[in-house]
Amino acid sequence: MSNVIYQEETMQNADLSVIYYIKPWAEILYLLSGTGIFILACFGLRQLTLAKQQLETSKDIFKTQSKRASFESSAHQCNEYSKNITQLYHKLTKFAKENSITFFADAKIEEKENGIRVNISDVNKEHIEKLEEISDIVSAFINGIEGFSVYIISGIADEDTAFHTVGKVYVKHAEMVAKLTTFTNSTQEDNKQIWALYFKWKKRLENQRLETERKKIEEKINKNQTKPIRAIGT
Repeated sequence: MSNVIYQEETMQNADLSVIYYIKPWAEILYLLSGTGIFILACFGLRQLTLAKQQLETSKDIFKTQSKRASFESSAHQCNEYSKNITQLYHKLTKFAKENSITFFADAKIEEKENGIRVNISDVNKEHIEKLEEISDIVSAFINGIEGFSVYIISGIADEDTAFHTVGKVYVKHAEMVAKLTTFTNSTQEDNKQIWALYFKWKKRLENQRLETERKKIEEKINKNQTKPIRAIGT
């Protein structure tokens, strides 16, 4: 009986010795594992932050490059406009002048609530037939303005740069296109990019004109302001 008791006690003491021996190491491992997880978490957070910063930097670089490309495209398109479309415009007006064609003066642009309308009731039909002799120039002129409009409307070229460079002349040329399409196969749907840009820029020009008038009126008001005359004794 005593042998059994002795063996049981010996096993219990051995188990306790193992526990006492392992416990400090287990605590150390526990602390180390917690520290390791913390370090890994910090490292992961750091990497995530760096990745986010790199992404933002890449976005900024892309935006800068896109904006630069947009300005460059706008400068190129405006240069092409001045060289080609303006030249075609001069060819058209020169031909009209040399042949006493009054088509562009006789065809009237009438503004409507939802757009514009070209009134050709006063146009000489013989003048239209004469203009058809240079249909290649007419087509090149219309297609050139359409191509320019696509670049601006699509956002490939910077709109503000283009507007300040050729805005006024573009509106003038677009109205000329409206007159020319009355005897060509082109429809408003075919040239929808032209009209989208035309109405947008025409409104901007009108706003500029109104803003200029407002400033002039304010200047006149400021100049004409007088100080009230105070009554004697007050």
